[in-house]
Amino acid sequence: MRWTFTFLTAALLLFQCKTFAQRVASPEEVTVSLDGDWLFCIDSLDAGAPARWFATTLPAQISRTVKVPHTWNVDPGTEEYYGTAWYQREIDIPQETKGKTVRLKFNAVYRDAVIYLNGQQIAKHYGSGYTAFYADASKAARKGKNLLTVSVNNQFSTSALPYGKSFDWANDGGITRSVSLHISNPSGIDYILADARPVPGTKAGQLRVQTVLLDRKSQKPLRTRVSVTDAAQQTVFTQTQNGTPQNGKLTTTVQIPEVQRWHFDHPNLYQVRVEVMDKNTVIATKTVPVGFRSIEARNGKIFLNGEPVRLSAVEWMPGSHPDYGMAEPAAILYGNLEHLKKLNAVFTRFHWQQDETLLDWCDRNGLLVQEEIPLWGGATVLDSIKSVAMMQADEMVLHHFNHPSVIAWGVGNEHSGQYQPTHDYVKHMYGYIKAMDSSRLVNYVSNTIQYNPKLDATVFGDVIMWNEYFETWFGGKMTDAPAMLDSIHKYHPEKPIVVSEYGLCEPAFSGGDPRRIAHMISHTALYETRPFVAGAIYFSLNDYRTFIGEEGTGKRRQRVHGMISLDGELKPSYHMLKNLFSPIIVTSMQSSPDRENISVTVTIPGGMPAYTLKGYTARVSSASDAGEMLRLPIMEPGKQYKFTLKNQDGENRQVVFSRPGGYAVISVPVNR
Repeated sequence: MRWTFTFLTAALLLFQCKTFAQRVASPEEVTVSLDGDWLFCIDSLDAGAPARWFATTLPAQISRTVKVPHTWNVDPGTEEYYGTAWYQREIDIPQETKGKTVRLKFNAVYRDAVIYLNGQQIAKHYGSGYTAFYADASKAARKGKNLLTVSVNNQFSTSALPYGKSFDWANDGGITRSVSLHISNPSGIDYILADARPVPGTKAGQLRVQTVLLDRKSQKPLRTRVSVTDAAQQTVFTQTQNGTPQNGKLTTTVQIPEVQRWHFDHPNLYQVRVEVMDKNTVIATKTVPVGFRSIEARNGKIFLNGEPVRLSAVEWMPGSHPDYGMAEPAAILYGNLEHLKKLNAVFTRFHWQQDETLLDWCDRNGLLVQEEIPLWGGATVLDSIKSVAMMQADEMVLHHFNHPSVIAWGVGNEHSGQYQPTHDYVKHMYGYIKAMDSSRLVNYVSNTIQYNPKLDATVFGDVIMWNEYFETWFGGKMTDAPAMLDSIHKYHPEKPIVVSEYGLCEPAFSGGDPRRIAHMISHTALYETRPFVAGAIYFSLNDYRTFIGEEGTGKRRQRVHGMISLDGELKPSYHMLKNLFSPIIVTSMQSSPDRENISVTVTIPGGMPAYTLKGYTARVSSASDAGEMLRLPIMEPGKQYKFTLKNQDGENRQVVFSRPGGYAVISVPVNR
């Protein structure tokens, strides 16, 4: 009897423990990285599909092992191959898949991809090579060994964006970003859209969380618990509410009494954790990062968190490392982002959609971003490509909605902005994206408004964005630019203007880096004198790989437009732009009679850039000692401030001003 009681008690405890474990573990999605070794082969004769390469191991005589992420356009012998190739690997699924949702996530495949699992075609993704997508493998997957095969084609296409050969960067084919396996319950969370904004005039933040379930047909009453934690992992807010999904979506709106706002100098991040409960049992959970910030364009200015700002910016062309191309690893991406911060850039734009890890860095380190649909150039036939643009907008906004660094979506660049089809396209895409995301700016970048400042496609965006290339692509003289800016502003005084590209493009134009320096000085000085110019983006950070490059061959075909060479060498123009973009100008320095201290007077520019400085520091450093740090007060644009710094001995003494994140803004030598 005692034995029976003990057995029943143990069985009951085991059942309870198992039930508890299921209730804790089952809500979490299982994620497995599929990066690393894959079999790869070129299929120049398009023999793979008829021969059913997807159902068996790729032919050994033509296959080799590569590391994914990968592009074949930096490999010897295939640097200029544009066609079909195949990738394949065996994946191990660690658990029973029956009753589970099994998905494969591709962060980018350039460009047209067909996905097979165990010989079954499970997905196609055409027309978009830079957006993430999922392939539902639930029916084809099984516990244990599975054969995953991907067919990829990067031929120039008029049913894709970028369109045909109407773009100016590398056409690198392959599985260019990470791949992962995701296993979850069918009742799990597909994605979360967390709209986090500060409440004007208060310290509060408003958070609207839309939780989208994998089961879009679910109408079962559920409970949603939203928890918000700060950088110290302290919970600052929790709210639970009941609701019934509408089209598979649960919406929760909460107001948090006090939040730290996200800013490029103060990238304050929070974590939003959503738990979906059936009665008291958690059936799904997911966590996303957010930052509370607002961005607006009104009265001829851009406002970040309610403050008018004028933004210094640099554009960088990724995919330019000749060893990696568009499959650049995180370390290469981060290194270039570091350059943007070191150059005092607070804003950048990308001609095409970027990887999640890149935007994570921008969130953590404070860099504003405009991310764009890769519609470039007048050769693009808009009527035939609008559906592709809408698909890319869906994927771009869906996957990158929660990044506070992204302040604007771009719908295209340098199409024929004077023509009605471009007007219709921009108006349509503006409304389409705004319906998905009203929290950000939506813009179109023009290189044609100078022909008719009154009416151009860019005026239908929130900000007028103009690629200003007087003295280079446009011809003309520097003296043509001021009148054109004034004319644009005259017709559109309510809209801020951002010079979305300016710079010297070599080798199409002579002069080298000395001319580049003279050009950047004169054009930047012009923008400073026009208060309605809310930002200026220097093009470009780097010499970049492009299939239409004038210099080099193969994987080193490039345009020499940058301040950094293809091999990473900094040109003198790099250091000049850093000084031009400094938010601090040192106007005088004087040592005390006993040489114990240095008195420094600075001016905070009100031109370009212009924003309030909070949390900045200054010190006198030498080759052997960083020096004693002085925390500076809040400093406003257009004002002058005076400080006394502790002096020190040593060689190469400099007064160094730094941002709150540690990036040096400007360094001025101390004269003996």
